[in-house]
Amino acid sequence: MSLSLDNGSSYAKRRLTHISLINQLRAIGAQADLDLPRVVVIGNQSAGKSSLVEAISGITVPRDAGTCTRCPIECRMSLGPQWTCQISIRWEFGSDGSTDNNIREVPFGSHIHKKDEVEAMLRRAQAAVLNPGQDAQNYLSLSAKQLKHLGQSQLQFSRNTICIDLSGPDMTDLAFVDLPGIIQNAQPEVVRLVEQLVASHIKGNSVILVTLPMSDDIENQKALQLAKEADPFGLRTVGVLTKPDTIPPGATKSRELWLEVIEGRRFPLKLGYFCTRQPDEDERAAHITQEDARAAESDFFENTAPWSRSTHRHRFGTQNLVANISAHLVKIIDESLPLLTDETNRQLSLCKTRLAAIPPVTSEPFSFVLELVQRFCANMRAYVKGDAEAAALVQKNSAVYQDMKIKIRSTAPVFIPYTAGHTSILPGTSVFAELQRLEDGENAKVITSFQKQITIGQIQAKIKSALTRELPNNVPYVVKLLLIKEFQSDWHDIVQRAGEQVFEGLKNHTTSLVLEGFGQYTHLRPLVENAVQALLEDKRDSMTAQISKLIKYESTAYTQNDHYLSDGKEKFLAQYKALRMKNLKKTQPAAAVASIGTPVTPTSPAAPARPLFSPSPELRVADYQQGAVPRQTATTAPGAKNLIGAPLNALPFKFSDASPSGGVPTQSPDHKPPFSFSPESTSSRSAPALLTDDARTEELKNVIEGLKRLGYAGVRPEDLQKLSPSDEYEEELALMAEVRAYFKVAYKRIIDYVPLAIDHELLYAFTDDLQFHLLSALGINGTEAVAKCAGYLAEDPDIVAEREELLSRKMRLLGVQAELLKVNMLVKG
Repeated sequence: MSLSLDNGSSYAKRRLTHISLINQLRAIGAQADLDLPRVVVIGNQSAGKSSLVEAISGITVPRDAGTCTRCPIECRMSLGPQWTCQISIRWEFGSDGSTDNNIREVPFGSHIHKKDEVEAMLRRAQAAVLNPGQDAQNYLSLSAKQLKHLGQSQLQFSRNTICIDLSGPDMTDLAFVDLPGIIQNAQPEVVRLVEQLVASHIKGNSVILVTLPMSDDIENQKALQLAKEADPFGLRTVGVLTKPDTIPPGATKSRELWLEVIEGRRFPLKLGYFCTRQPDEDERAAHITQEDARAAESDFFENTAPWSRSTHRHRFGTQNLVANISAHLVKIIDESLPLLTDETNRQLSLCKTRLAAIPPVTSEPFSFVLELVQRFCANMRAYVKGDAEAAALVQKNSAVYQDMKIKIRSTAPVFIPYTAGHTSILPGTSVFAELQRLEDGENAKVITSFQKQITIGQIQAKIKSALTRELPNNVPYVVKLLLIKEFQSDWHDIVQRAGEQVFEGLKNHTTSLVLEGFGQYTHLRPLVENAVQALLEDKRDSMTAQISKLIKYESTAYTQNDHYLSDGKEKFLAQYKALRMKNLKKTQPAAAVASIGTPVTPTSPAAPARPLFSPSPELRVADYQQGAVPRQTATTAPGAKNLIGAPLNALPFKFSDASPSGGVPTQSPDHKPPFSFSPESTSSRSAPALLTDDARTEELKNVIEGLKRLGYAGVRPEDLQKLSPSDEYEEELALMAEVRAYFKVAYKRIIDYVPLAIDHELLYAFTDDLQFHLLSALGINGTEAVAKCAGYLAEDPDIVAEREELLSRKMRLLGVQAELLKVNMLVKG
């Protein structure tokens, strides 16, 4: 009986193509790079594994004590006109177990044409594998006696593989790897070594053929435990039950339990179990043929209960096993082809990239090093300049400068134009919102924190504490300097932090470019790194000193930008007054407004000590009488205050140029006051309603339009605030407005000059000096430049080894790519 399958069908041709592909890929060492599909045979010692391998392959393998399988044996079978065998050794690992960069498969001896010569040649090949320090050819002619007396081998087990290529008319297209039997009674390190060898082969894209002797309980078998660890769900494990003829005749229950395993009712596996029966010792001693062995096996299962009554007849016999695993292997290979192609292309691309990164060998070291330095400096200039493909550094720096700008802006003094206890300035209140609109109007991205609030009362206290010999209505200059110093107190730390952030960004980019440009040159790179770092530190010191100077300059309150400062002061003063009037009206008790009553004379006790308005000296009384300046009249209860804190005054009089006092108001019997109130109406008259914000805005608009019609073009709403009555805090408001305006002047200077200083003292200065500094540090601008450059480019042994490994891998992957291309074309064809 033959194990050959139908080799004339299209499926048979496909099977031959696929299995030949995997055999060829393994021959060129592709398993070092790819997870190749494979069938792996494992089992405990004395599990019948060797008999199974002999049954599948038709050859005899060493099985006596001391010469059992001690390395992987890869059996590759194919259909051929006549029987032939070629044994080879695939050297993949060094004697220490490390992967050999130069994977190669070397023929061991010539072709064998007689089956009875294979076993002896396998013994010689295994001896060569276990003694890698010797020339393998030395073992080719050793006799059986010489092999027996070789003494202790260099290795007990090896990961290098003995390959057997079998071809013949009774062969099926199949390939499998036979591994050493799992040892349980040996030294712990030997047991561990074999288990690790088995585990490394059964992981990944493999079909695990685990032999399980029926003479032992299935739960006690170590090989099945290792298979479960590698394949916990049993998706790629095939159980092969061996030695069914060793179950004692009376062990009926044991036979029934094993039948349940075969039929999938116990310990189920997706690929199931097969049961085989191989020749016993007597039959082997009688040199039973393969045909007779298969006939005896078939007769045993057909006439022995309970196997003979099983409904799973396709699960018995070696031929059924071989057909099943061959079909399953072809299926796995077919499914793996696209993945193998993609992975090969990916690894080949990676290999080429790594090869390109290894420094080339040059005969012109000076020119080569000079070109490296020039290219590095050009790349560095591109990043500092911010070229289209090197914008990352400039973009990061811009973000740093923007953050610095926001932090400087947040140090602006937040002046509160009223005393702290007058009204709430907590977040969420209308006053807070108004102040926030006022402060943040200059920069929409800034959200003022109001952590440093200064009330008008605090300003008043600062002025009083600083008064010495000043004339009345003169604010001590030192108060202005003190307020300016306060808002600048954090500037030094803010700008220095920005400088450090830019420096760190430059340093990181420089480090990356050094690695990119000089990383492959182990002698050159450290020198470049040290030289670059020294130059960076020098420019960092210059930058730090320069921005410190800028902050020092700002400690002196000075500007030539008079117009900008004056305009800003007027703007803030008008806004502070408007805010003050608006919020004081909102908080003024209604009784104070409703108490306007009987007119009083200038000699009345209720006459004001301080006028409601203080007209400018150039304002003529005639202007008032002619209506150019509105007259204000009111009555007040004793002690009542106006809306900004001054006493409320009744002005039922007119100004007269003929007045003895030169403009002092006098009574005129023929002139009625602009506002007249009768005592009777006082009790029935309610307080005047305050305008809403929208109504106020509309009134201001109407007033401005009216002024335009009178010829006063260009009047702005804030200009009208100048007509507000004088305030008891007039000096304080003016001081607040001037300091706040000066902040704008200084703020706009610092947010421009600090980035310019960082750019010019650090970034541009670094790239300007970089090339000359590097050439000097490397010493390649002198007479010994050529010799030094040759030393810089001298290759380390590690680089040489890496190049050789990558070249070998590239050739291997190119071979894999070519084989996959041929198979894919055949499949599509």
